[in-house]
Amino acid sequence: AGTLATNSVDSAELIDGAVDASHLAGGDNTPSFSVRITDTNEVSIPDGAYTQMTYDTELWDTDSAWASNTFTVPSGGGGKYLFTYTTCLGLLDDDESYHSHIRVNDSPNYSTWNVFRSSHDNEDAVMCSANIISLTAGDTVKAYIYHNHGSALDATQKNRFSGCKLSGV
Repeated sequence: AGTLATNSVDSAELIDGAVDASHLAGGDNTPSFSVRITDTNEVSIPDGAYTQMTYDTELWDTDSAWASNTFTVPSGGGGKYLFTYTTCLGLLDDDESYHSHIRVNDSPNYSTWNVFRSSHDNEDAVMCSANIISLTAGDTVKAYIYHNHGSALDATQKNRFSGCKLSGV
């Protein structure tokens, strides 16, 4: 038998053999990754073309699943994933816009689509998004951006992309 302390169990004996790790809540939410653009490495985004985002700093990658600006679901890693991304472009003028979205296996995932339309000149535009997507082993995930400014714009250090497998769902 175990001893019970305030809001914790020091030890316990399980009588029912059906209770194992698959029946317990929790998990470690891996695989997971997080990447960003650093302060000194702005990325030029051409006008009028959907462009894959490039990130120069990997904050973490638990399963070596992030390479060449692409997350690839590892073998045995299928399930529901939470992806978050922040995109930022500066100097949009009145009535110009930018779009950002995630592509799965190089196809746009329209549930992740975001649009920002500027209401005045020289506006810095920031969008944040969080999306849950069901994936299977081998699926690839990439972040894309588009704008109609008329010339190239720089994506700044505010641009980030991260994802993790959700445990327990």
